Amino acid sequence: MTLVANPASLNFAPQAVNVASNSQTVTLTEGINSASISSIAVTGDYAQTNNCPASLTASQTCTVNVVFTPTSEGSRNGTLTILSNATSSPMVSTQVSLSGTGTNATPSPFSFTPLNNVDLSSVQVSNAITVANTNVPSPISVSSGAQYSINGGLFTSVASVVSPGAQVQVQVTAAANFSTAVSAVLTIGGVDSTFTVTTGTQPVVQGGFTPLTGTAPSSVQVSNPITVTGTTIPAAITVGSGALYSINGGLFTSAPGVVQPGDQVRLQVTTSSAYNTTSSAIVTIGGVNSTFSVTTAAQPVLQGGFTAVSNAAPSSVQVSNPITVTGTTIAVPITVSSGAEYSINGGPFTSAPGVVEPGDQVKVEAAASTAYSTAASALVTIGGVNSTFTVTTAAQPVLQGGFTAVSSAAPSSVQVSNPITVTGTTIAVPITISSGAEYSINGGAFTSAPGVVKAGDLVRVQLTASSAYSTTASALLNIGGIETKFSVSTGPQLQQVVVTGGGGAIDIATVLILAFLALLRVADLRRAMLVIPMTVVALGALLSAPARAADDGGWLSNVYGGVRMGGSSSSLTASKLTADLQADGYQVSAADAERSSVSGTLYVGYELPRNFAVELGWSYLGRTRAVLEGLVPPDLNQLLADAAHIVRGSGDIVSLEARYRWELAPRIAVDLRGGPYVWITKTDVWVGGVDALSRTDDGLGYTLGVGSRYALGKHLGFGISADYFSSTSQNHLVQVSATAEYHF
Repeated sequence: MTLVANPASLNFAPQAVNVASNSQTVTLTEGINSASISSIAVTGDYAQTNNCPASLTASQTCTVNVVFTPTSEGSRNGTLTILSNATSSPMVSTQVSLSGTGTNATPSPFSFTPLNNVDLSSVQVSNAITVANTNVPSPISVSSGAQYSINGGLFTSVASVVSPGAQVQVQVTAAANFSTAVSAVLTIGGVDSTFTVTTGTQPVVQGGFTPLTGTAPSSVQVSNPITVTGTTIPAAITVGSGALYSINGGLFTSAPGVVQPGDQVRLQVTTSSAYNTTSSAIVTIGGVNSTFSVTTAAQPVLQGGFTAVSNAAPSSVQVSNPITVTGTTIAVPITVSSGAEYSINGGPFTSAPGVVEPGDQVKVEAAASTAYSTAASALVTIGGVNSTFTVTTAAQPVLQGGFTAVSSAAPSSVQVSNPITVTGTTIAVPITISSGAEYSINGGAFTSAPGVVKAGDLVRVQLTASSAYSTTASALLNIGGIETKFSVSTGPQLQQVVVTGGGGAIDIATVLILAFLALLRVADLRRAMLVIPMTVVALGALLSAPARAADDGGWLSNVYGGVRMGGSSSSLTASKLTADLQADGYQVSAADAERSSVSGTLYVGYELPRNFAVELGWSYLGRTRAVLEGLVPPDLNQLLADAAHIVRGSGDIVSLEARYRWELAPRIAVDLRGGPYVWITKTDVWVGGVDALSRTDDGLGYTLGVGSRYALGKHLGFGISADYFSSTSQNHLVQVSATAEYHF
């Protein structure tokens, strides 16, 4: 096995001439024998270093690192040769081919032609230069403020690369001043060249603007013309804020522009709105400034002044005394402050700016403040002269007394406040009420519409309490800007008070146990195991068979017993319970009324002639549970008594019934039952999950029932029964059950 080199060839990325590359690695591995390495050598523009020992044992490796340093451009190939021999073997040459490319990114020197006498701030583009004597893309960059373009593409200032033979141009903005040079330096592959742009000489302005005096305030004035000379290139023109210029009689503008040699320029300026005031405008042409000044005439005089008004009603409209315009021979402007109006010589009032003549009379109309003891002013300006008309309102009224808050009000109840008295004012004042409430003046009708009250009036507020418990509703009354509040709070809500009724002396578990013991008592074990599942499977079976005769033996043969298992329902509902309790004066509602429907009956009967019988029974008819919400009654015992009156009739029942059996076919009969019963009902009031109070009641009722019967033999019979129990006018019960009956 010979020495193996991996990889078998190395290909280096393009590398700049005379610049060493990163090294690449060749791994030498000996096979199953040992080998001696006699030499490791490279040819071409390559060099190597290695960590190989003089000999390699089986499976041992070493590495050779090769570096590429091209001495010229283009493809540069070489070979890595390793001479070795295995034990008792001739010399072996292992070769790795080497390849790479030498590159040159430094172009030949290049230069830009300078540009002279260019326009101020103009954008100038250089001549195109060619990137020569490179064979790979070269880095390119430009100095700050300049841009370059490659082969006519978009100009950019971002550094990039440029391909061999490409054409490059530089773009630079000329200086904003005359006779000023701006330079940009372009660098390609380390070679620099500068592009220089120089602006032309500064122009001369011939003549100057003549000042104007004695002008009207805020009037528009135009200057004499001046001429642009002393330059052969266009020059920039700008004008100061508030002024305009015109070139050769064209439109006036304030936007920066350009003038040509020989152009004539005029300025337009608006005079000051004040008298004896000078306004100036400066025009700049090619950096040369020229000023146009305008001075207004002397200020007019106002004869008299406005007399202040006091003790005015809030929001009332007041008109001033007149003042006369004097001391001027020209028309002057008039303005008035926001919210006020003026009238000239008795004409209509207006707030729009206008003009008055010498001798005109002016009045001002202003609205008094909506607040008491507050001054409102109107400022009229005539020819720059100000005069103020002031209106002050009267003192604020006083409310005597305040509304007493109402607590523990019934939800949704209408509440009327105590009266309060309006005092401390001699004028009528406005009255308003917040949404949802009403007010009454001196016992009149309640209203929610805005109105007016005077001193001495009595005011009441009417407000509907919240429909929720423990909630405050408020009404805000405003009299002459004074606010007072009437609050009504509802009482607390009854928190999960539960009333249960039913379950007297015997619960359902006891009835079930007694029924099961009765079955075991009247039947042997084998028959009991047969009867129990049949009570579930054969409840509705109605097969034809004759009923057992009632007089086939002694008196004991006329005795029978049975058990009924099923469910019961009640006529009591949440809405009915709510109506009954509210009729008793409770501010409560039944959020829920539910029953445990499991019921059972254990009975003993005696057969009489003509298919009649008498039965004594004990039944459990379930429990009634009601959740109440509302105001907590002061006497829970009374709530217990009233609730017991409503839910009684459920629980335990002892009945005495007459029965008639109508035999339809052999083994099939229909039983009709009816009679009185005694009910025993236990009622509990639970507060917060705790049984707070309880009581037990009893009474009389009547029951009616119907049922089917199927006789399995001489002793056993099964059927389905429906029984109606009427205990009170509020609570009626219906029981539907399966019946198992045994005859002795």
